[in-house]
Amino acid sequence: MTEIIVKQPRSALSVYRDVIFTKRPGLKEGQSIPRIDARSTGMRIDMGRLKRYREVCGFGLSDQLPLTYLHIMAFPLHMEVLVHESFPLKAIGLVHIRNEITELKPVNTQMTLDCHVWVEGHREVEAGIEFDVHTEFSSGGELVWKGLMTTLRRGGSSEKSTAKKKRTAAKPLGKNLLIENWKVAENMGRRYAGVSGDRNPIHLYPFTAKTLGFKSHIVHGMWTKARTMAALEPMRPDGPVKLSVQFKVPIFLPAKVQLQALRTNNGCKFEVRDGNGEKPHMTGELTSV
Repeated sequence: MTEIIVKQPRSALSVYRDVIFTKRPGLKEGQSIPRIDARSTGMRIDMGRLKRYREVCGFGLSDQLPLTYLHIMAFPLHMEVLVHESFPLKAIGLVHIRNEITELKPVNTQMTLDCHVWVEGHREVEAGIEFDVHTEFSSGGELVWKGLMTTLRRGGSSEKSTAKKKRTAAKPLGKNLLIENWKVAENMGRRYAGVSGDRNPIHLYPFTAKTLGFKSHIVHGMWTKARTMAALEPMRPDGPVKLSVQFKVPIFLPAKVQLQALRTNNGCKFEVRDGNGEKPHMTGELTSV
């Protein structure tokens, strides 16, 4: 097992230099991703950064942190794991396909937090190699928040056949929907990058995204998840909650999208679709746990 202690986050330039230029051996037959842990202790909430995050993602003021906020506090540890010399896959080109957040206790702005991130193992799937990045936050020795980030490394003979699959319009989510139409600005990727620290070139400008094979720049999936949670606050159940999403297709900027949400017995299910309310970019569910 490899353990990394993060006392001070590295600069984005240093991290992305490793992401882009460091060579990786890949996984040979019979090999898997080794256990790599990263830890940071005594973390405090940066109130200025929190304010900017609320503004970018649409959250109102509260002493309690937005459900999605601790993901960006853990981001430097995520990157330390993914660029560590023991991690066998090249970080550039990884695709965030699913994300799950569970809040076990309310997290307020006065808390001191300890963060633990780890990765271990992988799964062979049709489109390539899939693995999970685990995140836990604790306060005073008590677990308060955990996250699961599922990531895909595309590859293998199935990649072409996967790309040819046709996407059809989704069925209506149901009756009595909450529906919101959003305009996502051309600069939203840069705005979210500024507050989250995730400055992946695919999110910044059309020309930087094109260098990595995208037709234009795309908004962060975690911005879409956070913006959705901000809209769903009135449907949030009391007590511990879980917010799970699947990222379907990117949102190219600028964009018009539609949130559709339906209340359930223990929370709600939702989809962020294209501007016509048809094809989903993201699907998910908010539930009690």
